[in-house]
Amino acid sequence: MKKQLILFLFFVLVAFKGQADLNDSEYRQTINLLTRPQIVSEGETLTLKFTNSYFVHKLLIQAQSGNSSDTYAEVSVGGDIKGTLYLPGQDPHYVVTIAENTDSIEFTTIDNTLKLISIKAIVSVSGSIPDFPIHSASKMAHYSSICLKLINELDNYSSYEDFGSYLLPLRKAAAKSLAYADARGDLSTIGRPYYEALLDTLDGSQTYFERMMEISSAYEIVINLMTAREKIRHLLR
Repeated sequence: MKKQLILFLFFVLVAFKGQADLNDSEYRQTINLLTRPQIVSEGETLTLKFTNSYFVHKLLIQAQSGNSSDTYAEVSVGGDIKGTLYLPGQDPHYVVTIAENTDSIEFTTIDNTLKLISIKAIVSVSGSIPDFPIHSASKMAHYSSICLKLINELDNYSSYEDFGSYLLPLRKAAAKSLAYADARGDLSTIGRPYYEALLDTLDGSQTYFERMMEISSAYEIVINLMTAREKIRHLLR
């Protein structure tokens, strides 16, 4: 029982890890893109290169107009506009969601002069998603483990809003299901409410899954997660 309790606590901690500071995350990191302020004149484009290609979740931008007049600018990746900046003469902060693999970011000033003061990119390092190598006679434990791994992979393509609304509840439900299934087996009456809770949470995430299927690199992840969901549904009949 002690072993199963430790396992349960471990996966609950994994489920809450996404709420921690990004610098403490195992597979997300924050990269500074500017070593000094940069001026981008009207009609010009500044391209900032990464040392490698990353999946960029979002940019945290501190910028202002280069003079006393208002400035408009665009943030883009490979010509695809990700956000538009309106900058008064003072010093606002902006968050631009990228959600794409790239090795560079472009800033184009549409009107007046843009002064970029600080840019931080929140990125994921490819291939560093933690795994859950669970070997168990329990089919429910196996499917719950698969769900946890796929949920972690979807984190690379999700906004903070999606994380709170969908991924965190899914992680918590899958972690609890895994712990009880591995400790008590598929037929446990004590564990069954947790197995059903995971299935209900997966069903309640269908709108999110359909949206994620529009991202070509996330399509297979979503299909595998939905397949695991149907395996769980069949097992619980």
